[in-house]
Amino acid sequence: CKENGVQVTVVMPPFDDSVRQLVIEPHEIEQAMLEAVSRRQQVAAVLDYEFTNPPSFTDYEFFDGFHLDYNLGLPKWTKLLFTDIAGVLE
Repeated sequence: CKENGVQVTVVMPPFDDSVRQLVIEPHEIEQAMLEAVSRRQQVAAVLDYEFTNPPSFTDYEFFDGFHLDYNLGLPKWTKLLFTDIAGVLE
């Protein structure tokens, strides 16, 4: 990609706090994920809304722990995402 002038941006969408409490923390996944994010940042821009830059959403803004509600959470996150992408492209 670099040789051809292609800029790669990895987007890690947010998940609900329940996922952190019920999956990430009990299984001690966070450190491994942070290391993976760090490695990705060496080759691509990373917009990490899971671990390093989680937005604050309420439970009501998620359909379930991994999917944002179409009417409440998704519009809010889409606006944030496209604002951040514009910053990466500058």
